[in-house]
Amino acid sequence: MVEKDIPIIAEFIHTAFQVNYFYLTLRNSNSQQEQYFQIALDAQKLSGPKLVDWNKILVENSSLKKRVEEVKAKVEEFVTHFLLPGREDI
Repeated sequence: MVEKDIPIIAEFIHTAFQVNYFYLTLRNSNSQQEQYFQIALDAQKLSGPKLVDWNKILVENSSLKKRVEEVKAKVEEFVTHFLLPGREDI
């Protein structure tokens, strides 16, 4: 990891926290964050207020699942070039 990677990592972490607090306002977020918020909001519309139902709908609904997989792929693509400390073979 180099210094220029730190803002990208911080953005991933920041966005993850914001998605978990999907009830926050969208007015101060960028377009990528709005996409992540929208996934959470769409899941809530389908699932209702219970977290267990929200988690279930993210796995069972093919449209939401695809959108979550796209976000996951972006994160995984970014982190693959970082070696694990002490495990350069991974």
